[in-house]
Amino acid sequence: DMGGNAGIIVDEARCQIYVNSQGAHVDFPINLRLLEVWGDRPTPHDDGPAYRWYEQRGEPWVNTEAVESPPTVELAASILQFAGTSHFHQLAEVCSRLALLQRKGVLALPGLRLIANGAGRAPGFLAEAIKLFAGHLRKDSMIWWESGGATDVRLRVDVLHYADWRSAGSLGEDGGPSFPPRSVLRPVREAFITGVAAPAREKKGRRKLILLKRPSGMRGTLKGSGTLRKGLEAIAKDARPKLELKQFDGTPSPAQTVKLFGEARAVVGVHGGALANIIFCPSDAEVFELGFAAPGSSGTYRHLAPALGLHIVMLPLKLDDRGVGAEDVELDDLPAAIATIRTALVGGADKEL
Repeated sequence: DMGGNAGIIVDEARCQIYVNSQGAHVDFPINLRLLEVWGDRPTPHDDGPAYRWYEQRGEPWVNTEAVESPPTVELAASILQFAGTSHFHQLAEVCSRLALLQRKGVLALPGLRLIANGAGRAPGFLAEAIKLFAGHLRKDSMIWWESGGATDVRLRVDVLHYADWRSAGSLGEDGGPSFPPRSVLRPVREAFITGVAAPAREKKGRRKLILLKRPSGMRGTLKGSGTLRKGLEAIAKDARPKLELKQFDGTPSPAQTVKLFGEARAVVGVHGGALANIIFCPSDAEVFELGFAAPGSSGTYRHLAPALGLHIVMLPLKLDDRGVGAEDVELDDLPAAIATIRTALVGGADKEL
């Protein structure tokens, strides 16, 4: 059985729930119907009912929607997971699941249906990944899973295939759980570079120094970004051979994105989804992450970069109790950060700004 926004897998026969990706962070009430039971007093009030379906208080919906007769599929593979439309999770995890299903021959099974997030119908990385790894499947072989709707079992599958891997670390540590190993990350990288970027290739120019820019209104906006950009412009000019400074705001197409990061000499940016594009960087690229030293979700790219053979340097942000969820962030020492980037790309001390 599969239910909710994340397509959580429920094995009713064994009374087990398989939480796909980032297990501890899945919001169960938007994925499964939860029965509220309080023990000796069935509900908090003496005169209350014996039990009741969990109600998400303060939200515009109540967790009581049920699907009376969910459809049944004989054979399927799922690439659904928590945060499956988030760029990092989609690129690093969902695409890795597709690559693994292809490698194991699952996608070639006769009569297979592929269950994917409905976002894959629109142009983007998920649509490109489905073309790359499952392009042979007919349109009627796809089952598109939409967000919203009933927080209940929506589909029953007789035989379900799901690709996963051993965690690189324990919960709360860098690389654990859910981060894919290099054995699946690298095939994803090669598939996109050869299958997506190839049509967009042009005559190569200067290597790129890429500065990640947050879209307006997005959390993690960097204070002092103008000063940082000015410092990077000087570094790009002084590097030998010279570099071309490019700002990346996430709007280019997948082909343009793969091509741009494939020409990167260095990538500089605040911890966030856009850093996932380092998957397409050449092996000599330097990654400068503006982030926090705390383990767990803050260490996403400290795991991803080495898995891809890339060198990553942490440029610390000023401490904030909200961590990566802060609205505005600020480098702990902006001049020192610029000097660190200059030493790696030019050598010597930073010039006066």
